[in-house]
Amino acid sequence: MLKSGDQEALRKSVSLMDYLAEVTDSAERDPVRDVLSDEAGVPEQVLWLDDLPDGVRYTPTAGDDVLLRVSPPRTEPEPKPPAQIAGWIDLGGVRGFQGREPRLAERGPSDAEVDEQTAPPNSVVRAFTLWLSAWRTWADKRRRTEGRRQLYEQLERAAKIMEQQDDVYEFVLGSGLVCWASPDGERIRRHIVTEAVAPKLDRRTAEVTVTLGSGKRRMEDKELFGGQDAYLPERGRTAREAIVESDVGILDQQFLELVKEWLSVSLDVPFAVGDRRAQELPDEPTVSRSPALLLRPRSRVLLAEAYRRIAEALRQPDAQVPVALTQLVMDTEREQRTRWLQAQGASSGDVLGGDPLFPLPTNDEQLRVIDLLRTETGIVVQGPPGTGKTHTIANLVSALLARGQRVLVTSQKDQALRVLREKIPPELRRLCVLLAGGTKDAAKELEQGLEALSEAQASAETARLPDKIAELRDERKFLRSRSAELNNRIRELRDVENVEHGPIAPGFSTDLYRGTLTDIVRDVKANAAAYDWMPAVDPAQPDTPPFSVAEFAELIRLLRDDSPGRRQRPSQLIPSRQDLPGVPQLASIVHAERQARDTAHEDTSELTQRLAAMGQERLDQLSGLRDQLTATVQWLGIGTVPNVGSQPEWIFRAVADRLADRNGGVWGQLLGVAADAGRLQQQLQAQGVRFAVDLPPLDQMGIGTARRLLNTGRKLREHLLQGKKLRKVLPKSAAQKDAAEFLEVVRVDGEPPTEVAKLEAALERLEAEVAAAQLVGKWADARVDIPTVRLAQTLSDLDDNGRRLAAIDQLGTIKADVVALLASCGLMIDLSSLASLQGLLDAVPPALKYVALEQARNQVELLRDKVGGWAGDASACPELAILVTAIADRDLDNYGRGLEALDAAGRERANENRRAQLIRVLRSVHPRLADLMAESAHDPVWDHRTEDVPAAWAWSKAHQFVQRSRNAEQERKLSADFDSVEDQIKRVTERLAATEALHACMARMSDTHARALRTYREHMSHVGAGSGMKTREFRKAARAAMEKAKDAVPAWVVPLPNLLDNIAANRDSFDVVIVDEASQVGLEHLFLLWMAPRVIVVGDDKQCTPGGNRMGPLNDLFEHMGEYLREIEPEIRLNFTSKSNLYGLLSARSGKDAVVRLREHFRCMPEIINWSSTQFYGEHDRPGLVPLRERTAADLEPLKVVQIIDAYTEGKNQNRRNPIEAKRIVAQLVECLNDPAYKGKTFGIVVLMSSTSHVKLLDHEIIAATTPEQREDHKIRVGTAPNFQGDERDVIFLSTVVTEAPRAQSSLVHQQSYNVAASRAKDQMWLFTSVPQAELKAADLRTSLLNYMLAPPSVFGASPGLEDVSATKPCDPFESLFEQRIFRELKQRGYYTVPQYKVGTRTLDIVVVGDGGRLAVECDGHFWHTSARQQISDARRDRELQRMGWEVMRIRESEYEFDPERELAPLWTRLTARGIQPRDPVDDARTDWQPIQLAEDDGDLEADIELSGVTS
Repeated sequence: MLKSGDQEALRKSVSLMDYLAEVTDSAERDPVRDVLSDEAGVPEQVLWLDDLPDGVRYTPTAGDDVLLRVSPPRTEPEPKPPAQIAGWIDLGGVRGFQGREPRLAERGPSDAEVDEQTAPPNSVVRAFTLWLSAWRTWADKRRRTEGRRQLYEQLERAAKIMEQQDDVYEFVLGSGLVCWASPDGERIRRHIVTEAVAPKLDRRTAEVTVTLGSGKRRMEDKELFGGQDAYLPERGRTAREAIVESDVGILDQQFLELVKEWLSVSLDVPFAVGDRRAQELPDEPTVSRSPALLLRPRSRVLLAEAYRRIAEALRQPDAQVPVALTQLVMDTEREQRTRWLQAQGASSGDVLGGDPLFPLPTNDEQLRVIDLLRTETGIVVQGPPGTGKTHTIANLVSALLARGQRVLVTSQKDQALRVLREKIPPELRRLCVLLAGGTKDAAKELEQGLEALSEAQASAETARLPDKIAELRDERKFLRSRSAELNNRIRELRDVENVEHGPIAPGFSTDLYRGTLTDIVRDVKANAAAYDWMPAVDPAQPDTPPFSVAEFAELIRLLRDDSPGRRQRPSQLIPSRQDLPGVPQLASIVHAERQARDTAHEDTSELTQRLAAMGQERLDQLSGLRDQLTATVQWLGIGTVPNVGSQPEWIFRAVADRLADRNGGVWGQLLGVAADAGRLQQQLQAQGVRFAVDLPPLDQMGIGTARRLLNTGRKLREHLLQGKKLRKVLPKSAAQKDAAEFLEVVRVDGEPPTEVAKLEAALERLEAEVAAAQLVGKWADARVDIPTVRLAQTLSDLDDNGRRLAAIDQLGTIKADVVALLASCGLMIDLSSLASLQGLLDAVPPALKYVALEQARNQVELLRDKVGGWAGDASACPELAILVTAIADRDLDNYGRGLEALDAAGRERANENRRAQLIRVLRSVHPRLADLMAESAHDPVWDHRTEDVPAAWAWSKAHQFVQRSRNAEQERKLSADFDSVEDQIKRVTERLAATEALHACMARMSDTHARALRTYREHMSHVGAGSGMKTREFRKAARAAMEKAKDAVPAWVVPLPNLLDNIAANRDSFDVVIVDEASQVGLEHLFLLWMAPRVIVVGDDKQCTPGGNRMGPLNDLFEHMGEYLREIEPEIRLNFTSKSNLYGLLSARSGKDAVVRLREHFRCMPEIINWSSTQFYGEHDRPGLVPLRERTAADLEPLKVVQIIDAYTEGKNQNRRNPIEAKRIVAQLVECLNDPAYKGKTFGIVVLMSSTSHVKLLDHEIIAATTPEQREDHKIRVGTAPNFQGDERDVIFLSTVVTEAPRAQSSLVHQQSYNVAASRAKDQMWLFTSVPQAELKAADLRTSLLNYMLAPPSVFGASPGLEDVSATKPCDPFESLFEQRIFRELKQRGYYTVPQYKVGTRTLDIVVVGDGGRLAVECDGHFWHTSARQQISDARRDRELQRMGWEVMRIRESEYEFDPERELAPLWTRLTARGIQPRDPVDDARTDWQPIQLAEDDGDLEADIELSGVTS
């Protein structure tokens, strides 16, 4: 069951189809029945094949399907009379081959005075007779070829009309002519059967051929007999089908038998058969073959049938919402449209995937189309003239095919479609069938397409397609990764100019060598003169040299004092002065030696000697322990003799026990809990006075009761913490019951503790009471009593006792350490009392003194042995010998001199070592600087240079940084690599798209398609050259197989006029429909939205739209809308009139983001397109399009204006013509054709009025003045603006026709025509006007165009004067001072220079313009007010500019700062090579031209008539 919204959508969609069926059908309800009448809609040409002139025959069964060939008869000029008879020919009367023949005057010559004239002499008579004979021969020949000439001109005109307007006209071959003056007065003279044929003009040979089409026939019986009582169509259905399906050619005599058979059953009146057409209409129906070629307006019968079928399909019970059509008749949201499509199984909106395969370059706007295709069902692309619509469509088709989508591309005219197909890469092109013009070419196209599919199906390579796809994908992925890597590297290289660098050498200075690269270059250049002596510092080295200034000065001094002797010092043994006693010390030693020898060992107790034997080290350790013992005893306040009155008795008892190792368990237990009292004190202190806790005395309730209360209180706390409450009534919780006693006896702030905070305070107090009582008990076990009157005092006493006990324990530790030291030397001494321990340690100082005295006795000998050992070494310095002798002799004076000599040797060694160290360190960091200093140390310059070493070091680092940053050459190489990779990506993408498309096509192909393709190929092999036996039968069978195989073709490119002849309008028969030039497509073609779930329309509402009469009179349309569309809202309903077109309708009805505007203009020179760009697409009087072409000195001058003098017009409206203007245009055309500058150029002449007569006149004049080869080579074409839409020429001539000040042309239809006309010329546009500039009205588009072409604004805008741009102060519109400096460099040389030139969304820093073209200059330096996005400068941007036709020279600010001449030299060279020369500073950007104000209405009927008509 459909939702109510879906039902509404179906209902309104059906009403639209009914409406379109009605309006298209009504156009055929009053058909032309007499092709020779003068009523509207009759054929413009009727060429009877039975009345062809002499020498022309048609061939109905030609092997090449050419029915008729007509060449232009040679036109010989009239013989010129000889000079002898000049003035003797009678000039009166009509002359020419169809007039009277020339006569000899009775008297003459005519230039003589009357009284001097005479009868013609015999010589004149003889000469005239001879010339008249030649003239008669010429006239007779002209009369005999006149019929052929007229036939040729008719066929030539038909060929041109079909070239330009095949969407409006059709050219058919008719057979089976019925002539009848019916009883009701209807005059009938029309063929029963027609087939499409194609007239083609070979512009090189001027031959016109008429080629048979695809063989599809149309029975026109309804047009003939509709409404006649005698017409019974149902009875003749079988015979009718036999005619349509028959292989008998309609020009065969046998074909007339089929027609007679049909007439015999379909007409309920007798009929006659004639050999030729009747000149007068008979009273009874008379049929004859009477074949004729007819040029007539296209029929719309198939349109009406298509809409009726669509409406019928939508009325079916299982009908689903036609999403694209529904979007036109009611407001829908994207989510709703997506839901409908998903329910119908349509392909995902992401039809192109995340990585669409576009083989052609794309710009931002084209990529936007791709993004929209993922989310929208209807996409509108506004493509102003020349903005790459065809390119965009070609990319879309390629990518869609690669995704396995079926695509239909259509347009009103086939010219654009032919160009489109050629843009599609060749490997993909073979999957696209182009049915252009309904001609034999279309059939061949289909045959070739099916042949390609058939070959692919039969090829063994098809099985390898998945592998090939995988290979190409991998290759493309690798290339894209490589491209991204190169792009990032290029961006990084360029970004160096814009990066703000921190200090290059911050260790030296945080203010110098920082900022942009240019700032750093400036600093480097400024300091170069002072510091460039510094060899290059390795960049990896620190910011500062390895030495201070003082150390560099020291090194220079050491280098200057260098000597060979000093060089030997490092290898010599030179003891340090610290290793030898000084003279006073030696004197003391000698004195001690004497004293030790003279002094007996005075008193030394046994204990002192035993301790002395332990050695200096252990004695020092015992001395430390003695200090610890003394400090501990003093803290405890005890001595060796107990004094019970001064300290508690238990302390002495505990000391005695600890040193005697007694009662360890008792005191150890107390040590274990010594810290508890302190913890309890801190806990109670944290509680402070927040609560007053009252407990029963502990001695009353006892420890056990207190612990029980403590446990029940803790449970009660858990109870409360769980959010539970205490109840005053039963039942009470178990926790509350258990805590009853607790709550009874404990009070906090005078009440039971029923709150968590108070309860915790009570518990902490109770816990402290219990713990204190237990601690007191433990001390009592050691016979130490502690009062328990108040808890705080009790805890304080307990804490004091605990710290004393810890100190007593420390005494035991000291004793243990002493015992261990004694034991290590084998000594066992009783130390079980404090007195014995102190006595032992008090003997340590005498023992140390004893050791010192013993050592003094041997010091001199030891010193002599030590120095003697040094002196005996082979590397000993000579000064050691002096010391050995002095020590042995106890000669203190000589010893002093030896020490001084040794000091000098040490200093020399230190200096040499220092020199070597400094040089070594310096060489490891900067070897070139080390060598420089060593080589030039005696140079006086070093007297002050050492102070500059840090600054020079930093300068060198900055200089190296600048050198590393100069990466322009590396950038150029990477850019070349990037371009190469991008080119490879394009080639691989093209191959991948083609391979994936073919694979998708093969995967989608059904068995029926495959069989049909094989059958088709088999039958076509029997057709051969087309002349064998049973060829017609084989061709028919092949055609039947072709019809079955058509659905296998993935892409169809079909002009709209031929679409329904070749493809049925079936629902979603394609995945995507693309409509080109959609602004020219009327609403009668809305069936396209039925054929695919997604549609892309490409057009422009500012170009020509379809004529307003295609759907009938406006009043009739409003009546039909009232009947069929009354349920549709009025503002929507009014979209479906003849004033609308497919582009405009979808623009109005598509989603909010579904319109994309293309802006890049590829076709015209900028000077040409900028008029349309500003007048029709601009904003704020600025061009709205981005012209990409570049004009060079070799190009034609883009704009030319020719003022016609003394012109006049003939006729009115469509018959108006201007002979003088036409001749002047043709004369200019001939002049251009003969000018080498126009070699290979194509030409078009656009008439700016819908003047059929003027177009014909121009055509006639051109034919007379040019050769067929010229017309073909230069593709010369004449027409109105609508005729030229979708076409282009190198050179365009615009003809204004009018000669008097006309009514202003500015309405919408004028805007569209002028926009089209002025945007067709690629290289040059001429305007021919017969109205003086001053006589045109200000609001006239002719005025705007003429004024523009006479004084066009500069394409590039104004070039500021040199005086307007400062080198030191920022100026608009420049973005940096660097840009201003480069601008000034260019300006000083006289170049026309434009700053900040916009190219679409991009801005070029500077553009230099000259006769040789343009050159962009990008200044890579620091910007002061651009965004990060604007500052991005990478290879992709450069490639995009290259795609847009720009050559870019890059100048780096740092390089310019470093060496201006060197950096600018390539710029001057390139400007010269491009032919861009300095020129006079004329500001050609300043012009008075401004676009006129455009009318917003559609104009009046007269304007429509004047411009919207179509001509040949």
